[in-house]
Amino acid sequence: MDTAILPSHYNWHFLSGDSPKSQALATELSLPPMVTQILMNRGISTSEAIKSLLKSSLRELPDPTLLPDYQQAQDAIFRARDQKYPVIIYGDYDADGLCGTALLVRLLEHIGVNAIPFIPDRVADGYSLGPNTMKLVEKHSAKLIITVDNGTSAVAELAELAAAGIEVVVVDHHMAGDELPKCTALMNPWLVPKNEDGEYPFFVQFCGAAVAFILAWGILREHHQQEQLSDKLREFLMDLMCYASIATISDMMPLHGPNRALVKSGLLRMPESRFPGIREMAQQAIRNDQPLGAGEIGFKIAPQINAAGRLFQADVSLQALLADDLADAQRLVEKLKELNEQRKIVTAEQASKLLGDAQRQHQDGNNVVFVGSSDAHFGVLGIAAANLCDHTGLPTFCWAECTPGVARGSARAPRGHSVAKLLSHVSPLLNKHGGHAAAAGFEFDPVNAEQIMQGLNAAAISNGEVGKPQLDIDIEVSPGELSTRLLKRFAELEPFGMGFKEPVFMCSGVTVASEPRIVGKNQNVMQFTFERDGVIEKGILFKIQERYQQLAAGDIIDVVFNANLNHYRGRSTVQWLLLDIRSYGS
Repeated sequence: MDTAILPSHYNWHFLSGDSPKSQALATELSLPPMVTQILMNRGISTSEAIKSLLKSSLRELPDPTLLPDYQQAQDAIFRARDQKYPVIIYGDYDADGLCGTALLVRLLEHIGVNAIPFIPDRVADGYSLGPNTMKLVEKHSAKLIITVDNGTSAVAELAELAAAGIEVVVVDHHMAGDELPKCTALMNPWLVPKNEDGEYPFFVQFCGAAVAFILAWGILREHHQQEQLSDKLREFLMDLMCYASIATISDMMPLHGPNRALVKSGLLRMPESRFPGIREMAQQAIRNDQPLGAGEIGFKIAPQINAAGRLFQADVSLQALLADDLADAQRLVEKLKELNEQRKIVTAEQASKLLGDAQRQHQDGNNVVFVGSSDAHFGVLGIAAANLCDHTGLPTFCWAECTPGVARGSARAPRGHSVAKLLSHVSPLLNKHGGHAAAAGFEFDPVNAEQIMQGLNAAAISNGEVGKPQLDIDIEVSPGELSTRLLKRFAELEPFGMGFKEPVFMCSGVTVASEPRIVGKNQNVMQFTFERDGVIEKGILFKIQERYQQLAAGDIIDVVFNANLNHYRGRSTVQWLLLDIRSYGS
């Protein structure tokens, strides 16, 4: 093969190299210089900041009483407790909403409240409160609803509930629109007033389940009249933290500050949790008796939880999260694994159907990808949008007509772009929309599809041409430079995730030492052996593209990768997890 024709998929962007400051920090803190350089690349550039990151104390969590409307939420919950009426927990069908729902059900049952969980159907109910909510209230004679991971944008629905005398506590983290909803309590950390310096008084970038966890901490203190919880209650709170940890990783919240502490503590607790469903998920995800890491949550546990909702069976995930019997937990977790395998097949089929239109729009010079149809599978559109976004480097909007005249979609954006902001430019053409910079959902009438696409394209022009998605690279290394000992030091920086990315390395001019092998149950993994200067390295590629299959022994290439330790039969070896490949020196 002529490797000169192999371009990189990403735009390779090299971060700062070695510097005197990283060397000084390494000496002061007794850390390898490569570790301090990677921390500096993530904006952690003082000894105090590095020490704080390595400790990651739960003391960084804001006191519950600091959350907006905390007192109103507490009073409403205790009214339900004292007057003994049921409370509806209105969740969402993704991992954040499901984990937050399970967390609040556990909390309310603990204080003696009859909690009724409700997970909306993606098609019949859509996102957040809707036209069927009042029927749900009447069915259960409820006087209080607690939403989790939704509600901030449900202005009309909450107004209707308020007019009917129904109390609603919104536990959410989505950005508010111009109009705030009328409800008993709006517990959204983004709504806390900024200080005189224009900064938030505490860390606010929590997911919905994490906000629910902080609420639970306050409720437990007040219910038991204990400012410092007893050992037994702290153990219960740590079990609740497992839900918030899964949700934080799944919802791609930044892993610094309190989020880092939540996830780190939750990862330690999950394999020993007293909740059988959580414990079973964790133990099945652990590899070769190694500690549970954020990667196992992000690539195994969270996708399984999400898969059920994508295939319109979110109740299976909720049952697994709330299982109290080990046999039930094992059965339900196995069911989630089966659903996730089905989800992979459906996603691949859906992405394949939409790829042609996406490529044509990209080649035509569009600034966004906007694809969908009346028969698209709505449940997997979020993943399909992410795949197409990665393929084209453009903000991507995928939609399906769920019922006649109602289309719903999911959007994903590459770094530097905001699908939430783009959707705001076409909001008059949408029934509703909401989300974050990187991911959002929307609903519209399909007759407006063409006009919406034109509006999104026009709005994206102000952001400039996207081009290839960017891949940040920490350090260029040579074969053999990343030793097992050094990678164990990197492991001390866990958890990695959004806002604290896993170290990314580049190695140039390596020779493909033998024919790459395609392995795996679905034949979707490529194994490589690389050689340079007499040193051999093993590499593995999970995202196979057709162009990579042309690589052959003797080709000389540059590679970008993460690195980890592969544990097999008691032996640990370095393994490169390939992110991108290009021909040598291109």
